[in-house]
Amino acid sequence: MKSIIIIGKSNEGKSTTVREICKNLKPTKIWKLDTNTSDYKKSKLKEAKVEDIFNNTFVIEVKGKLILICAGAPTEQIIRISVLIEICISIKLEIHFAIVSMRTSERREGFNTPLELEKYSSIVLKEKIKKVKGDEFEKSEEWKNRITKLSVLVLEEI
Repeated sequence: MKSIIIIGKSNEGKSTTVREICKNLKPTKIWKLDTNTSDYKKSKLKEAKVEDIFNNTFVIEVKGKLILICAGAPTEQIIRISVLIEICISIKLEIHFAIVSMRTSERREGFNTPLELEKYSSIVLKEKIKKVKGDEFEKSEEWKNRITKLSVLVLEEI
């Protein structure tokens, strides 16, 4: 498995960036991952829409391959990335790629997203982002370039 980490402060646009990447990838299927941390095998996938991708964990299918989407940083969801991956393994999901949001500084005890992710995947990019200013930020070149760059990378790697 390969992965990218999108790093930013609180309210800097991590989840919005992830959702826009997912839109660009044109997934054929989208599910929200409802986790059960006391019994991983009881975790379930629930159908979702691309608009639902925000501050939570999802799985999307692109070109017949499954991508784990951690739109909310693990510290914000209060669930480590290794637990999310183990849940996927337990419910027999073959994840080919992961897009993981992460806070710039993880202050929650026991969390080290890059180190945990490296145990399961090859991290191909760690992208630090900042909030794109303006009311119509999605029309800015900075925004368009960010989304295009990250979307192309994911498509090349899957």
